[in-house]
Amino acid sequence: LAGVSTVALGFAGIAAIAVFQWDKAVKNEQRATREAMKASRTAEFMVSLFEVVDPGEARGREVTAKEILDKGVKTIETGLADEPDVQASLMYTMGRVYTGLGLYPDAVRILSFARDKRTAIKADPDDVFATENALARAEFEKGDLDAAKKIYSKLVAEADADVAAGKWRVDYATALTGMGETTLYKDTPEEAQPYYQRARGLLEIHGLGKSKEMAEALKGLGGAYAESSNYSDAKNALLVAEEISSQALGENHYLVTSIDNDLAYVYYLSGEIAAARKIAKSVYERLSADLGASHSLSIIALNNLARYEFEAGVMANSRNDILKVIAAETSQGRRDHPDFAFYLNTLGEIDNELGDYAKALESFSAAAKIAKDNQHRLYGPVLMNLARADCGLHLTSEGLTQLKRARQAMPAHYQATNWRFGAADEFESRCLAAQGQIVRARILARAGYERLREQLGDEHFFVKRSKQWMDGLAN
Repeated sequence: LAGVSTVALGFAGIAAIAVFQWDKAVKNEQRATREAMKASRTAEFMVSLFEVVDPGEARGREVTAKEILDKGVKTIETGLADEPDVQASLMYTMGRVYTGLGLYPDAVRILSFARDKRTAIKADPDDVFATENALARAEFEKGDLDAAKKIYSKLVAEADADVAAGKWRVDYATALTGMGETTLYKDTPEEAQPYYQRARGLLEIHGLGKSKEMAEALKGLGGAYAESSNYSDAKNALLVAEEISSQALGENHYLVTSIDNDLAYVYYLSGEIAAARKIAKSVYERLSADLGASHSLSIIALNNLARYEFEAGVMANSRNDILKVIAAETSQGRRDHPDFAFYLNTLGEIDNELGDYAKALESFSAAAKIAKDNQHRLYGPVLMNLARADCGLHLTSEGLTQLKRARQAMPAHYQATNWRFGAADEFESRCLAAQGQIVRARILARAGYERLREQLGDEHFFVKRSKQWMDGLAN
């Protein structure tokens, strides 16, 4: 009986294995059939995409790519309701296209549709993860950092659990990189670094040390190092990222140019303004030629160039460029984006230097609201610059109050040795001088000059400006 039972159990085990293998084979066949159907329907859709615009409706006018895409999205939404798997797949693809074109509000709407549809039909978890990852990127680019961080936090938790269970997909590293970038904007560079480092580690373990994803992780890590004033490690990370992306994607790929843009920023932060301007000019020319002057990457590059020109003392060029940036961002409906605070702050600083304090005050007031609403690291510096405009208009009490608030806000994001505290000393000196407190003004002017000179060097425009002010008080 024992022998018969053993044999029976053996046959039962074999039968169970056979059933499992059969079930697995059926599921794989079903998945392959679904994927083939999606591929076929996708091909049909891509062909029809350029047929959705009625030539008669166009009446000889030029039909834009966005019009074609918009009609394509409408076709997917209304014409594929009976094929939700295909519908979700196409909407995911279209959402990524919109993100690549810098059309972020539309991308968020389309990717949200795709995410909700894939969740409702209980699609493959990997497909849902990829869709949410793309949605988080679109939210980040749109400027909704809270929404982006919420999604990325969920994805990072899922990735951690899957990796611990021995599962892997490259989107896990992409989600970590996105979380790092969002954290860098929203919190501190020290908090962002571990996300980039974990992404790099996972990519290395899985043989993707020379991939586009590795270049993106190193690019982010370089930015975090730069914001922590670790310029040597920042340059090293960015140079490796540039080498990897050039080999993987070609020297003319936008990612390579974007990394060069970050390198220029590191040169700027380390006080090498001439080198930063030279690289930034080349970056803007390349990006605007490849992607168009209104693309978000081109706008970022032009903003950086304007900033470097300003800090080199080239006011006319800087003001023209920053006005182009503001006009382009306004036309894209991005006046509420956190980065808009940068643009308005630079414009205000230029107007301060030109003596147009009323215009400067208007720019700083708008920038301060954006920075405060987004808990942006620029909030303290904006208040500091606003104080200078106040004092230039002889609103000295208001100016001194703003400086006090600026000094309270800046330590959350800037070390005590940062040059911005030297500029605050200079601006407070200007306010005190306007009140007739010349002795205290001279003391602060000297302190501000010494700190600025120590951090920025003799040739920086801010240092020259500070010295001119200090020497004028002495006379």
